[in-house]
Amino acid sequence: MPLSLFMYHGFVKTVPQELDDCASIDGCGQVRTFFQVIFPLLKPVTVSVIVLNAMWMWNDFLLPLLVLTGAKKSMTLQLAAYNFFGQYKIEWHYAMAGVLLTVTPAIIFYLVLQKQIIKGMVAGAVKG
Repeated sequence: MPLSLFMYHGFVKTVPQELDDCASIDGCGQVRTFFQVIFPLLKPVTVSVIVLNAMWMWNDFLLPLLVLTGAKKSMTLQLAAYNFFGQYKIEWHYAMAGVLLTVTPAIIFYLVLQKQIIKGMVAGAVKG
């Protein structure tokens, strides 16, 4: 949540105040101004926040490890891949297959939304 807030703050600071003024002169209320003028400008940063939070949740390891103790049917992919690493023996062929299954959705998700992610990451960084 703090990273999302920081990204939105940096991006919203770059939106000119004149857009709000022009919308109010044209007769838009505050809600309509936000949804029809400001929010479409926030698309790149919104996509970036969605992607980062989705990846954070997808790759979460500690919470499922603590909550899903011992239940083989309800394991996440990350926990299942972790089970192939034992104290005395590591089953590399199973572990690498599990890692590949774990990483594939994240790579596909990034490739589909790559353009918006880059726009959202760079948009708040420009000073001017």
